[in-house]
Amino acid sequence: MCLRPEMWINDRVLNAQVYHLQEKGSGNWYFHTYMSEQVNNTSDGKLFELGVKLRREISKRFTVGLKKCEKIFIPVLDRILSHWYLLVVLVGDKKVELWDSLPSVKYNASRYQLAERIMKVLDYIYNDEIVKYFEKGRQFAKFNIVRTDKARRQLNGCDCGIFVMNWLEDIECTSHGSNKFQHASERVRVTLSLLKNPKNTRLKEVRESAR
Repeated sequence: MCLRPEMWINDRVLNAQVYHLQEKGSGNWYFHTYMSEQVNNTSDGKLFELGVKLRREISKRFTVGLKKCEKIFIPVLDRILSHWYLLVVLVGDKKVELWDSLPSVKYNASRYQLAERIMKVLDYIYNDEIVKYFEKGRQFAKFNIVRTDKARRQLNGCDCGIFVMNWLEDIECTSHGSNKFQHASERVRVTLSLLKNPKNTRLKEVRESAR
């Protein structure tokens, strides 16, 4: 029920959006929230082991390989504030953009630090592909991490997940105006989009119950 107005979006809804985008296929990679959660729960000394574990679990999940990947989208949760934000890795530009609808001076440093740790884990996961397809010395950990000034700001404490879902769907925000980020109808649109996804295994059940 977290898609109701003024309700906080949980990881299950965000991941449903990720699954939907993965199924559509593109030159981009969309990671589940599981990846950043695992990094957040792992000490620095255990990041290599985590990378090996994740390599087995997710390395074949995407329709295009790293060589052809344009952008990598990684939803991240600030657990202290229960706040979602998004990392967008621009592979060709060697840059990581931090899309945050509610920046916090107090917690900005920790968000950058987590982004750095996530980049290290990407290096561990995709080391073989990096060595094979890119120039010597290429590392995600060396990418410049910047806070983009293109991210819109939320006006409440509950819409961060809606912002992230919109950015996942359309990072340039070309298909919707700024008002849709804040409007309750945007939650309806997101709900219907997820519900009508042909891969939704409960679609038939929902239709029958609505009769």
